[in-house]
Order: sequence, then structure tokens, then C-alpha cells
Amino acid sequence: MKTKEQVIEDLKKSLVEAKTRISAMQEEIRSLQASDAAAVDDEAPEEQTTHRVSSHNLDSIHERYNRVLDILREERCSMANAFRLARCPRSTIRDFVAIAELKIVDAREHELVTRDHSGSVQQLEQACRKRLRRYQPMMAAMRRESRLLPLKFDPRFYE
Repeated sequence: MKTKEQVIEDLKKSLVEAKTRISAMQEEIRSLQASDAAAVDDEAPEEQTTHRVSSHNLDSIHERYNRVLDILREERCSMANAFRLARCPRSTIRDFVAIAELKIVDAREHELVTRDHSGSVQQLEQACRKRLRRYQPMMAAMRRESRLLPLKFDPRFYE
């Protein structure tokens, strides 16, 4: 049987762990809010300034895509459940899927596109779509092997 002091010590440890988790969650919320604010900024072209897109700006896109893909592989669940478990809106992946997939399909090509690009993230996504056109057969095989999300696109998507 535990003494009062042991119970109090255990509760203090639990409290410290909870505070640490809360801090991590608050940081994730701030990060998500910042990325959502960036998405809203991309939607307002009259206020948009042209700046160079760096790979650092794209990290959240790649992380979210990979998180959903990993959950889909590990849990063998539906796409809807994978997005829910990843706490990632489907629209986030949909809006930037070409950027994430080009990095998986051909990282060197992705690096060339991002290095040479100066414009918005949405313009970068359009450029990545055009580059992905030549990889469509390889991407179909990668989708069957669960190396890409099982999404289907109209051929006009790559134009």
C-alpha cells in the first residue's frame, strides 16, 4: 500500500507530464494556426507579396501528407479515418498534394522546382502538377504499393 507521500509524489509527476503534453499541444495549435493563416494569405491575391518559397515553408505539407500515409499503412483504415486520426483536414492535402507527391516520386526534381520557383505556394503546386505529368505510370504503381495516398485525379489535374 502506498503512503500519502508516495501518492502525492506520483500525482506531482503526473501533473508535470500533463503540463508537458499541454505545452506540446499548444505549440502544435500555434503551428497549425500559423499555417492556416498562411493559407488564408495565399487566398487573398490583392494583399499577397511575392517571396521565395523555401523548403522550410513546405515542411508542414510534407509532414501532414506523410502522417496520413503512415496511418493509412499502419492502421489499414479508410482515407476518412486516416485524416481524422492524423488530425489533418482533407482539404490541406488536396490543396498541396502535388508538392508532397513530387518530393516522394522524385526528390531531385522537387528540389529543382522549389529552388527555381519564386511565387506563392499555390503557384508552386501548379508547377509541381505539371512536372508530375511524366511520372503518372510510376505514380500509379506507387499508389498500388501504398507509397502514395490512393487518390484519383482527372488527367486535367496535371495540366
